Amino acid sequence: MVDETETQETQLVQEQAQAALKPENVRQMKIAMVTLATCVVEAINESDNQFEQRFVKLLDKAYHNYRDNSDADPQHVLEVIHWTREMLQGWNPVPGRKESIFGDGQGESEAAAE
Repeated sequence: MVDETETQETQLVQEQAQAALKPENVRQMKIAMVTLATCVVEAINESDNQFEQRFVKLLDKAYHNYRDNSDADPQHVLEVIHWTREMLQGWNPVPGRKESIFGDGQGESEAAAE
């Protein structure tokens, strides 16, 4: 027989898990993951200036793989991949070029070069 304290603890854990999966919490977790990945790429790119370019090519391959070969809905995965690319390169297909997350003018200089 399960005692009342154990039942309350189980219920509390379930409520916390449901709260963590609220859309705004999921969005914030995706933003955090993208920001961390972008910072790592930028840091490595400082010593290997071709790293970001190679990384973005891999992102593109991963995006197409998940989009074309997923059994489940890949919406969240595709968003994280897209947002990472956007943060790195300052590119969004809807509004076009913009400044990268690091404010280095990368997006603007690329737009001027076109």
